[in-house]
Amino acid sequence: MSGVKRHPHPSGLSISESVSVSGPGTWIHVSGQIPIGPDGEVLVGPMGDQARNCLESLDRALVNAGSSLADIVKITLFITDFTRLAEVNAVRAEFFDGFPASSAVEVSRLFGGAELEIEAVAFKPDRAAG
Repeated sequence: MSGVKRHPHPSGLSISESVSVSGPGTWIHVSGQIPIGPDGEVLVGPMGDQARNCLESLDRALVNAGSSLADIVKITLFITDFTRLAEVNAVRAEFFDGFPASSAVEVSRLFGGAELEIEAVAFKPDRAAG
């Protein structure tokens, strides 16, 4: 049987302490998504809006690969100001039913002057095998 099992963090944080993946399926690695507006320019402003844009882009990339946000097992956040991480986490909670394993890294600079970048690894179980 293919599947993903999330092991909640004991502190109740909005991350899984670990994620177990078993059985046949497809791994999908999504490139880092930065907040890009309809004009192709990097968005700045409220971090919640930036996070929503990045997560919508992740969702779109996964759908294009035949998957969804529900299949994400690991995300990595790169942020230029750690004091704004709570804003990202608040929006993240709107997108995930079960939280993926997660890491957050404060960086001095991101591509195009972005203030946030989110990358993901997903596992889409082979439904025929389950």
